[in-house]
Amino acid sequence: MGNSLCFAVFSLFFFGIAEKKEGLKRGVFAVKYQ
Repeated sequence: MGNSLCFAVFSLFFFGIAEKKEGLKRGVFAVKYQ
């Protein structure tokens, strides 16, 4: 049921690593805000 959320977090994490450490930090921040 929570596959979408898991995928979203994984996407954010992957994007953060692909872009930069700042991207990952921003992703974690966005998840925390949500």
